[in-house]
Amino acid sequence: MADYQPVIAYLGIIVAFALLALGVARLLAPGRPFAAKLESYECGADPIGDALPQVEALFHRYLEIAGDDVEGTVHTYMGILLTLRPPSLGGKPEEAREHFEKAIAMSDGRDLSAKVEYAKGYAKLLYERELHDRLLGEVIEASPYADGLTLSNVMAKEEAEQLMSEADDYF
Repeated sequence: MADYQPVIAYLGIIVAFALLALGVARLLAPGRPFAAKLESYECGADPIGDALPQVEALFHRYLEIAGDDVEGTVHTYMGILLTLRPPSLGGKPEEAREHFEKAIAMSDGRDLSAKVEYAKGYAKLLYERELHDRLLGEVIEASPYADGLTLSNVMAKEEAEQLMSEADDYF
């Protein structure tokens, strides 16, 4: 045991130093954090604010340039962007519906996440319960196994089940 006394003493010094450093830091730290530190983003940029129209314009331009070579997920993202706001605040649900339907058609219905986002974004936004339940029912009944989509489809099925269980509370 005498051989370990220097090691134990050294560990005691390390722990004491760490506790001392934490105590000093706590004493010297400001009592109230800055207001900016309590916000979602410290940089001062609003999470949606002015950036949303720029992102929409970027996606529109990408769709113009890519033409028919675009993947369906781009249409899903565009649909999500267009349903982030209600129509009274500049949202474009009918244009979003077209994008969601294109995304579903481009994947031949194999990308289940497009249907979930369609139900979550468009159908809930416009209180279309029948469309909501039909889309989520299709997702729940579908097989999640598709090349390159299995993981996202499994996650989409789980989210669809959750949304269906909460539907009565929302509609």
